[in-house]
Amino acid sequence: MRELVNRLSALDADAAENLKVIVYFDALIDGRAGLEAFLRGAAVLTGCRAGLVYPEHRISMRVDANGRRIEMTPPIDIAQWPQRRLADDCAGVVWIEREAGLHPNDAMVLERFGVGVRITIERTRVGSADDDAAAVEVLLDPSAGAEAHRRAAWRLGVEEQPQVLVRASPVATRQHPPARSTVITTVAGRVRASIQLPQMHLTDSVERAGIGPSGPVAELPTSWLRALTALRLTTATKPVVRWEDLGPLTILVAGADAMDEPHPDVALIERCVALGPWAGATLEALASTDSERSAATLLGVHHSTVHARRDQLDAVLGYSVGASSGRSRLTLALALYHLRTNRFDDATPAPAEHTGH
Repeated sequence: MRELVNRLSALDADAAENLKVIVYFDALIDGRAGLEAFLRGAAVLTGCRAGLVYPEHRISMRVDANGRRIEMTPPIDIAQWPQRRLADDCAGVVWIEREAGLHPNDAMVLERFGVGVRITIERTRVGSADDDAAAVEVLLDPSAGAEAHRRAAWRLGVEEQPQVLVRASPVATRQHPPARSTVITTVAGRVRASIQLPQMHLTDSVERAGIGPSGPVAELPTSWLRALTALRLTTATKPVVRWEDLGPLTILVAGADAMDEPHPDVALIERCVALGPWAGATLEALASTDSERSAATLLGVHHSTVHARRDQLDAVLGYSVGASSGRSRLTLALALYHLRTNRFDDATPAPAEHTGH
């Protein structure tokens, strides 16, 4: 770019100056600068006072020729100054207070000044909570157009992130709603979807959460669907589930919602759970450990209690969960059971399982 400017300077000084203006403001845009930086840039490049008004969001700013903030008093007659509307459908205006005639690059300064201000306002405007929620919905919608996705990504500040993902969590939670999130009605109830970066501490939580796979911004719709599935597989003893940790289980759960009737093994799990408040937690413990003693330790009960419970459960299931093949079958059945029964509604905390004696 520097070489191009030098070549243009030798051929056309005005064109070279205009190119410098473009490069200057593009650098501010790429650096996600604030509004005052664009004001200062316009003032310094022109040697004039510069201003900005955007009535819709109650923005009113003005700087002197050195880029220092000054008051809008007395009221400024904007019409007398070189100016540029931010958009045809709004009253936002940027201007420079040039006392004499226009200089050759004033028009380019106003154009790039206006473009930078408009982009920055779109990204950081007042009412960010509602606007962020709308932008999240756009990014999670596979049917939204490429331009809508681009604007939403810019709004949320993830347009240049190489890897992003979706975290799905219950709306009823003790945690403050995260930024870049929205609430979506799903087959499992109303669920909060938040767009996050992979390096965030996603598993440092006792709250229920499903973590989708990371990837480029364009793959967020897929990450959302998989995060929701992971959330539906959470339990009281395993509150955070990552899609990427599910392995081959993802093949089974992918088509579970298409089944009109529950799998026969799920119906057997439901019969087991009906035995008492202890049954669900005992099934989970037996599926996740390799012995009755280990399961008893996990549940905080005597191993003889677990043995007696297992006998009851085996009788209902029709197979032994003590055998490795039985544990594998139970693990798959429990996954399908949780997909069918886990609900996350506003007024109801995520389902908990009793582990008491």
